[in-house]
Amino acid sequence: WQAGVLAPPAPQTVKTDDVVEKPEQITSQNASISGRDKSNRPFQINALSGEQDKMVDSLVHMKSVTSKFERSNGQKLDVTSETGQFDRKTKALELSGHVVFSEGARFKAEMAKAEINTEDQSLASKSPVKVDMQGTLIEAESLTVTDGGARILFKGGVKARFIKKTNTTGDGG
Repeated sequence: WQAGVLAPPAPQTVKTDDVVEKPEQITSQNASISGRDKSNRPFQINALSGEQDKMVDSLVHMKSVTSKFERSNGQKLDVTSETGQFDRKTKALELSGHVVFSEGARFKAEMAKAEINTEDQSLASKSPVKVDMQGTLIEAESLTVTDGGARILFKGGVKARFIKKTNTTGDGG
């Protein structure tokens, strides 16, 4: 016979390199929100990061926002901004920081802030706007777009400049 004392096994520790920055909040890298408006047109909102608001659980704060909307004419509207917040209850998207709306080569609109109602795809900006519509430049203190883009209202110090395109084809025109 042989007797000996065996040492109990050492407790195992779990090592993790992941640090949870805000364990009490829902956060995400590459956040995405998609849906359809009241006319069944799709929209997609993407961000490099998203974070649920601590106080209002329906509110998501986003950084580096890129969005796509389909307009009633079938054209795609691209929207980018530095930051944004989306409220799942009201379907409101508030954007800030170099907000740019573009529909291909047809137009490009730039502003500091904008609010989009994703239910009816209406837009309001109370910050100065610059719009380039194929050579027509419009500047104003605010902008409202309703009826799927059919109604566009510029307010406050509106300036428009029409640039005549010159024919460069050499046909003498």
